[in-house]
Amino acid sequence: MDEKVAVVLGGTSPHAELICRLQKRGYYTILIDYLDNPPAKAVANLHVQESTMDMEMVYQVAKQYNADIVISACVDQANITACYADEKLGLPHPYSYELASKITNKGYMKQVMFEHGIPTSRYIYLGNL
Repeated sequence: MDEKVAVVLGGTSPHAELICRLQKRGYYTILIDYLDNPPAKAVANLHVQESTMDMEMVYQVAKQYNADIVISACVDQANITACYADEKLGLPHPYSYELASKITNKGYMKQVMFEHGIPTSRYIYLGNL
């Protein structure tokens, strides 16, 4: 494939806008979303019906299509998967998989805020019940 390839994780309406913008920049877009007919499917070049949380599957799709980027928007948990695949493939990524895992963990972030005096609401962290 001669075109640049973008794997987009999540098929919401904002993802449709992301796909359109990527296509305007010359990308062939592959949408990964577990739904049969997500809103962004209509604009993507290809839809793979799988979970964006399945990191190995996303990695394999990105590898198979020689992706130039794996990206998500508006879905913080899918961002972990994007960073995982990008990092594993040696692609540019905004931050490491490890940091993505930490910043999407609300309990961890609350603890960091309290430890560093960052104003935030009080909270109670409930572990596994």
